[in-house]
Amino acid sequence: MMMLIQTIIEPSINLASNALADIKRVGEAKAASQKLVNALDELALSGDGAVKTIFLFVPENSVVKCDATNKWIVFDANLSSEATACQPPAETIQPPDNDAKNCRYALQTIATINCITAEFDGLAKGRTFEVRLSKVGVTVNVG
Repeated sequence: MMMLIQTIIEPSINLASNALADIKRVGEAKAASQKLVNALDELALSGDGAVKTIFLFVPENSVVKCDATNKWIVFDANLSSEATACQPPAETIQPPDNDAKNCRYALQTIATINCITAEFDGLAKGRTFEVRLSKVGVTVNVG
């Protein structure tokens, strides 16, 4: 009986626990990215000089990046288990560099963006960032 628990049940529980943590991490990274995109789109439709401050929580082992060239907000979420399927969340663009240990997706913004701060890294414990957005002419500055 002990052998059954150690060889089958315990590894299955660990795998399921890691998969749930991965799903949560991808969801939180997408939520942070979507919050940033929504704020950018709101400022893009506002007048010159508009300013907005938002707070972004970036989960552990995840990064939210600003890509001004493609008008994307990209999020990377590192996976603890290759068993977690990296399926694109709704309304995302999938850059071609996903692999078994990393989910990378992008959300499109309508704003012309200038990435003063290009990357928000959650590091090992997750972090909250105060992000100041300001519109100058037709460009929204991030950072």
